[in-house]
Amino acid sequence: MEKKVEFYHEVKEHISPSAMESWIRQRSSFIKSYFEGQKGPETAAMTFGTQVHALIEHGMLNAQKKYDKDEAILKHEAGDGLYMLGKPDSYNSKVVKNTVEFVDYKTGKASEWEKKLPTDIKMKATAWLVWMETGKPAAVKAHIEFLQTTWDEDKQQMTLLEKDTEITSITYQKADLEEFTDVIIRTMEEINTFYLKWIDRTAEFIDEKDCRELQELRAKRDEIDEQMSVLTESIESQMDFGGMMSYKLEGVGQFSIRQTKTFKIPTILPFKVGKKKYTMEDFIEIQSAAKAAEKNFKITNEPISTSTSISFTPVKDKK
Repeated sequence: MEKKVEFYHEVKEHISPSAMESWIRQRSSFIKSYFEGQKGPETAAMTFGTQVHALIEHGMLNAQKKYDKDEAILKHEAGDGLYMLGKPDSYNSKVVKNTVEFVDYKTGKASEWEKKLPTDIKMKATAWLVWMETGKPAAVKAHIEFLQTTWDEDKQQMTLLEKDTEITSITYQKADLEEFTDVIIRTMEEINTFYLKWIDRTAEFIDEKDCRELQELRAKRDEIDEQMSVLTESIESQMDFGGMMSYKLEGVGQFSIRQTKTFKIPTILPFKVGKKKYTMEDFIEIQSAAKAAEKNFKITNEPISTSTSISFTPVKDKK
């Protein structure tokens, strides 16, 4: 008997921040988890993270950010009978100066949250829930509080490092969260539409011979690339030893040595764009902000076209 698949459209009616992020960022992972019900085992890091959250909630572990509501389940309708449901680690139920705050506690190795947070869908979805719960204030301030951990070989368990927690924050304005409401609805509609295709899927029209032939060609290409790399390195060594920058092979073409120089550019290096002065550090920050803006634009807007391609994951050897 085939196992019944749980799905928002038929069973739940809601989507969670983590599920939404999974659909947008890694659709194959979403399908395995939510359509096929393939939940991975809980890792030691996941178990430890849950324990740390509980310690903070019960006041047995200090955190810089701690509010009056812990692990409260929030559920709100985005529209058309479609709901978002989530559980912020801790949030303030009171709006202060038109702003409400919440925090998500993170454990594990150091992560570049300054770069990740501006495009983190899960955090924005959680901010949307807190915003709805507190009456749609002018802004929601979201915090990541990072508690660094390490693996204790002697105890065979995760342990907290005795370091100050690190805070990374972002503020979502009311307009951002109003726009995100449409993203939630569109995402759930996409999932519902795709699900109907998924339940009627069939491999009847797929030619196994074509699949095997494509993979054989991929394998040959990889082998040729490896052989080319070895020969290129060999020829480079031969030309370097002979003191030649180029070598002409009659009837074939010319091989030439190209030099690539690497420099460490100082962050204070100045430059001008028009009359405005910048440094390389400014450029890096602008570039990072531009990438975040581009990613967020892609999330909140419809594409002008969509293309598809085939990817392949080989079977892993069982040892």
